[in-house]
Amino acid sequence: MHSLLRLWFAAIALTLSLTACVANNPSRETVVRPPDFERTWAAAIDAMGDTRIAVSQINHNQGRLQGVREGQRIFVLVVRLPGNTARVEADPRDFGQQNWALFDEFMRAFNRRIGN
Repeated sequence: MHSLLRLWFAAIALTLSLTACVANNPSRETVVRPPDFERTWAAAIDAMGDTRIAVSQINHNQGRLQGVREGQRIFVLVVRLPGNTARVEADPRDFGQQNWALFDEFMRAFNRRIGN
């Protein structure tokens, strides 16, 4: 009887210690929001500097940037999207004059700046 009582207390102690180990661990989700227009705009201008592109025209309202490096032209649009977000793309009005290798270099610098 004495050993049965000891066994019963041991079982209760074990059960209580195991339940004490269970923690309420809420899941931690990271919600990634697209960058807003101003951050995208600033990153595009900084990326031009990173790639040694001299900015020759800026139109903030239209989201249009133009630059030149060693005689090569680049045209960039920062397109406003719903929710004050934005994306960067080549300006389609100037496809014939766009230097695509320079644009690719710019986009790599932009993605580093914006954190992609």
